[in-house]
Amino acid sequence: LGGRVGEGRHKRYFLSLGLAAIGVAQAWGAMAGGYGMLLAAMVLSGLGKGAVEALVNPLVAQLHPAHCARALNLINGVFSVGLVCGALSTGRLLEAGFSWRLPFWIWVAPPLLCAGLYLTRRYPRVAAADCPEGQREGLCGPGPPQPQGRRHSVRDFLSLPLFWVLM
Repeated sequence: LGGRVGEGRHKRYFLSLGLAAIGVAQAWGAMAGGYGMLLAAMVLSGLGKGAVEALVNPLVAQLHPAHCARALNLINGVFSVGLVCGALSTGRLLEAGFSWRLPFWIWVAPPLLCAGLYLTRRYPRVAAADCPEGQREGLCGPGPPQPQGRRHSVRDFLSLPLFWVLM
């Protein structure tokens, strides 16, 4: 289902919907009055995260058709960094005596902001001429080896201000 939506014309709306679901679910989790409500909020959050995960990969591939394998490896590596940073920072907040609800509230605004940003711009299109030989319309498919241009390192990525704003 995610792949089908990822190739469709209205994927930015589904991406925004997934991000909005994450933000709403975080607020719902922060206000949960019991385990049942918290579980329902986390199910909604998981559905939103699944939608985002399924749609971010085609977006990255479209934005970097000549080097999509490298770009996909980088973005999926960032997911792991975010997971570790989120777990460690949440643990520190709880050890410092803050409420368990605070981490939920912290993560309400970023996905809602990103959802709004996806709705304000036109979703990028990639012409077939921009794709490497043997690859479909901006998606990474089987094809010849990628040309070796300037390699982007983790240091290059970490030097981007947008990375730290979204972190």
